[in-house]
Order: sequence, then structure tokens, then C-alpha cells
Amino acid sequence: MVHEDPDVLNYEFEMARKANPDDRDVQSCLDELNGEIRDLVKAVNRMPRNPSLRWRLAKRYMLLRDYNRAAEEYLSFVDLDPESAAGWNNLGICYKGMANNTKAVDAFRRALALDPGLASAHFHLGEVYGEMGDFAASSQSYEKALALSPRSQRIHISMADTYFKLDRVEESLEVLNRSLAVWPNFVPAYDKLARAYFRQKKFDMALQAIEKAVALAPSDLALQRRRDAGRQAVQEASP
Repeated sequence: MVHEDPDVLNYEFEMARKANPDDRDVQSCLDELNGEIRDLVKAVNRMPRNPSLRWRLAKRYMLLRDYNRAAEEYLSFVDLDPESAAGWNNLGICYKGMANNTKAVDAFRRALALDPGLASAHFHLGEVYGEMGDFAASSQSYEKALALSPRSQRIHISMADTYFKLDRVEESLEVLNRSLAVWPNFVPAYDKLARAYFRQKKFDMALQAIEKAVALAPSDLALQRRRDAGRQAVQEASP
């Protein structure tokens, strides 16, 4: 079954592929996807006005990160079904993947005009605003997304990160600690928590947080480098 937000499944699939580059199951999924695409292309050529076929083909292109082809199919889909908030949202995700921020914002706004309660559109709009450097607008979008989807790890981390960029460190810490109350082994939250505590010069708490992140993900070299840099910074700051 394909996830309703293909960007989520895309992320999970990419993580699986990176973790297991030689995994035959992952390669089998790729082969299966390409086979489905070939069949769907033939079906779309036979029935170009069928929105269901366009939708299914677009989702599969997204899973392969072929955002250009996916966008073409979603454009055809929303032409056939212009009242589909999910269609406009997924088109926006494609434009985001293509780094076309202007078109992405327009697509997400269209999605939200049709369905203001679509958490995915608020979240992705927040990401695009962040890419554009408008962190105030980004934080507002994340706040709406989190209110609609309070158990999303992605939204928690993105909102905490945006608050940090706005120098709203206390609010960033609040979001991170709230996420850890739900997911006590959430590594990215400990990593961001350490950064926020370092900003506040709460070195003991910062080191505790980054040590916890490393303990949970001992093979993550980037975390180890940040821990070592933190230790060095604390030593240099000591009288």
C-alpha cells in the first residue's frame, strides 16, 4: 500500500536503501516500482483522462525522486480534479523537490484553500518558507501542522530548528523536551537539545544531551564529531 504522503514513504525508502545498499529486498522494490511504472505509462497512454491512473503513476515517480515526471502527472491530475487538496499538496512536494519554491508555495496554498486541515501541506509549506529564509512564516506553518498532527517527529524537529534560527531558544527547548517525553530515544531531538543548551552556555546539560545521542546512535560519526567539539568547547571555556 502506498502511503498517503508519498514524501514520507520516499524518505523511509531512501533510508532503507542507504542503510542496506546491497539488500536484495530493496532492489526488488526498485524493480517492482519500475515495472509498475511501465505498465501505468501504457495504461495512461490508452486512457489519458483517467485521474486514478495519473495519480498512481505520479506517486511511483515520486518514490523514485523523479520529481519532474511526477509533477507532470500531478499537473494532469489536478487538471482533471482541480478540487483535490491532496493532488495540489503532492504537486507542491514535487516542486519543492525540484527547488522551485515559488510554484511550491502556490501549490501548497491551493491545497490549503481546499482543505485548511491538511497537516502535510502546512508542514511542507513551512519547509519551503525555511528554504526561502522566511523563518517567521515557516514557524507559523509548523505550528499549524503540529496542532493538526501532534505525534509527528518530523514536525517537532523542524519547528524546534526554526525556533532556534529565530533565536527563540526557550521555545525550541520546550518543543524538543515535549518530543522526548513521547519518544525517549529520539536521537535528533537530543542532538538539537545539545545545540540549544550550548547556545545558552548550559554546558553540562548540553554534553549530557549529545552523549545520550551518541549512546543511542554509536555509529553516527557526525554525532561523535559534534560531541568531541562540544567537549573541546567546554574545556576552553573552563577557567
